[in-house]
Amino acid sequence: MKQQNKIIITKVPAYECIEPVPSLKNPKDSLILAHFYEGKIRSLSCVSNEQSLTGSVFIARVDSIAPKIHAIFVKIDADTVCYLPEDEIKDAIFTHKPSKKPIAIGDELLVQVVRLPMKTKQACVTTRINLSGHFVVITSRTQGKINVSKKIPKPVQKEIKDYLTKHWETFKNADLVARTNCLTANMEDVLAEAQQLQTVLANMTATAATKTRFTCLYRPEPDYITYIKGCYAGEADEIITDEAGIFETLQTNRELFPSEVSITQYIDNYPLKLLYSLQKELRDSLASKVWLKSGAYLIIEHTEALTVIDVNSGKKETGKKESYFMDINKEAATEIARQLILRNISGICIVDFIDLATEDEREELLSYMRMLCKKDHITTTVVDFTKLHLMEITRKKTGPTLLQQIFQDIT
Repeated sequence: MKQQNKIIITKVPAYECIEPVPSLKNPKDSLILAHFYEGKIRSLSCVSNEQSLTGSVFIARVDSIAPKIHAIFVKIDADTVCYLPEDEIKDAIFTHKPSKKPIAIGDELLVQVVRLPMKTKQACVTTRINLSGHFVVITSRTQGKINVSKKIPKPVQKEIKDYLTKHWETFKNADLVARTNCLTANMEDVLAEAQQLQTVLANMTATAATKTRFTCLYRPEPDYITYIKGCYAGEADEIITDEAGIFETLQTNRELFPSEVSITQYIDNYPLKLLYSLQKELRDSLASKVWLKSGAYLIIEHTEALTVIDVNSGKKETGKKESYFMDINKEAATEIARQLILRNISGICIVDFIDLATEDEREELLSYMRMLCKKDHITTTVVDFTKLHLMEITRKKTGPTLLQQIFQDIT
């Protein structure tokens, strides 16, 4: 069916979807982005309507050095101390360094915020400045490498790399990664975007020496635009919002999105959040129990170190054939792959499937899970079964989980 792939942007009282409902002095609605793919909810994100600190580039001052933990702590303003890995100093762009000696307190350099403070952890910054577009990502390094997304077929990877290498003559002070969206793009558009981002990066580094410490040299677009740009070509046919300001911003930045994607302002007495049952979708996505069509269910539990998922048949198992357990496990695997994206689960994930009798069956389930995880935009690795027949999965951390996003927004 046409236009089953939609991104909905609207405000929802997300705090009401948390169990138990938190007690808040000044409860407020959260801005929610819901991506429906082929008519089914694929991902949910709680974002700020304001410009995010994440992705911003500052002239930072070295505040302290901790060689024992290979860390450098820098300030991006008078109060905010951030963690910088020691091994990134080799890529640093300094604006104020009195001597050629190793890095010292008081040195000033360009950093980009990659992670906001979480619980007891400080904000994290990098010296490798990243500028993202719809087709490419530019990174401030001196190697001048061109890489292409591994999700693109190898023959096409070579074509894209050869084209960019041939036409990108000024590409000397940065690395470039061609994103999966290049697969269906006009290469002239890809090159134009790369040149535009390169100009932004060059201007930033050229003017930095004339700026004072703590100056913000670059702020990224709002989170909802970054989210939309991160969707692959064909994954969204329409963007719908009932927020007038957001609609205006989307229209102003129309060139950032593929021409075939329509942008619609929803104006109706019936709320957009109810039309798409977003509060129910949020409750389901935050609940620990997830029901499957077969009557089986998942229990998802988060700990400080990892996520544990338990697969339960939900029915009496005595006398069932082995094929029944494999069917349940494959149904569960499909839903687990979906839940990893939906809840933005990252780090180590341990899955306790219904135990299978043979090694061949476990290998079959491993292969099936790996096939499902290849569809994830975020790097997800199905490691293996442990000695206790628990499946180990790792997913690259790209930000807080859905629950953490909501708590950050309402507190």
